[in-house]
Amino acid sequence: MNDDTADRPDRDMFHSWAAQLPATAIGHPGEQRARLTELVVAGIKTATTSLLGDYALEGEPVPSPGLYRLVDSDEQPVAIIEVTSVHVCRFVDVGDQHAHAEGEGDTDAAQWRETHRREWPTVDDDTEVVLERFRVIAVP
Repeated sequence: MNDDTADRPDRDMFHSWAAQLPATAIGHPGEQRARLTELVVAGIKTATTSLLGDYALEGEPVPSPGLYRLVDSDEQPVAIIEVTSVHVCRFVDVGDQHAHAEGEGDTDAAQWRETHRREWPTVDDDTEVVLERFRVIAVP
């Protein structure tokens, strides 16, 4: 039996489980999503932030704690994650712990805000953001 055959039942079980879960993705499709997803799967990125207003614009509910299938830019499942907490706060109130948990190299909240202001140029200190914490449960 080759290695691919030996691992097949586990992969099948992963995909069967993932198909039952709501999908989530981190970052914009393409290079950014690939980079961020890689950080999640490696266990380096354990948090993410999104703009609260984007959920209303896209007609999507704000995430809640629970299990999700993390998908790549091709909508293929790459991991099952558990969102452990969701918190809404003002942009200026994001703290050092969350900034570091995002795993993208920001050393503190001030640097995180600077980085994210470039990503979201219309954000001001009072813009509401959604902070998610998560952990990887399974990978294929």
